[in-house]
Amino acid sequence: MIALIAYLCGGEDYSDMYQLCRYRGEEFKPLLELPNGCPSEDTFERVMQAVHSDEIPACLEVYTSQIIKDLSGLHIAIDGKKMRGTNPRGHGESSYILSAWVNEHSLSIAQEAVGEKSNEITCVPKLLDKLALKGAVVTMDTMGTQVEIAEQIVKKKGDFVLTLKGNQRHLFEDATDAFSTRQLHKRHLEQVKGHGRIDKRSYKILPAEGNLTDAVAQRWPMLKSLIRVEHEVSKPNTQPKKETRYYISSLDFNDLSAREVAYYIREHWGDRKPSSLAVGCDV
Repeated sequence: MIALIAYLCGGEDYSDMYQLCRYRGEEFKPLLELPNGCPSEDTFERVMQAVHSDEIPACLEVYTSQIIKDLSGLHIAIDGKKMRGTNPRGHGESSYILSAWVNEHSLSIAQEAVGEKSNEITCVPKLLDKLALKGAVVTMDTMGTQVEIAEQIVKKKGDFVLTLKGNQRHLFEDATDAFSTRQLHKRHLEQVKGHGRIDKRSYKILPAEGNLTDAVAQRWPMLKSLIRVEHEVSKPNTQPKKETRYYISSLDFNDLSAREVAYYIREHWGDRKPSSLAVGCDV
């Protein structure tokens, strides 16, 4: 029970479990009695190693499925995380967990352990199989920018926003070429001031139709929108730092707003604070 509560409170290792028990253990009464005092970190480690690795995630998935019965209209951010403290003595590999996070509820609804001899890409389909994606929007970094993964999301009646980089060379070239031309687009501007800096972000969306070569369009038939984000950070007495990122989406260009795209990208990739100034426009 203490280990589970520590996890739900953001704890990541056996030390966190011990500290929670030591300083807050009395508050668990009468649900939990500790007649012999608080277990040590080593005891927490021995107990957790005795639990089958699939059992706790399975219990949590049942619990969260009762809380969130319908994912329609929700944002699911899929990302991997290396778990600190899973190998306290530093021998061998640490655990790596792929998680499906529902932003609107701040809750992980499914997880998949990444084995030492596998990688995230092979585990993503297994994680997606656990989810009823109808009406949901899934975001992932480049590990998810694969035709098979995009097809799987769409077949489950979900949509996606995926990072686009040079690992998909032909698609990336088509996207960058498209944004170098003047054409119908949707745009959203944001500016945040604070901590001695000014953050400016410009979100621009183009339709995929007409902007992809025939070979790329045939390989990615589910693509509906291309997205570019230009990010500029300004600080006093320094040159502004600029970064341009690209994304692809199955969300229909005609129905999609640039503000909506900004929300998905902010929530997944860490630009979480709503801007102090936001301007949206369709051109």
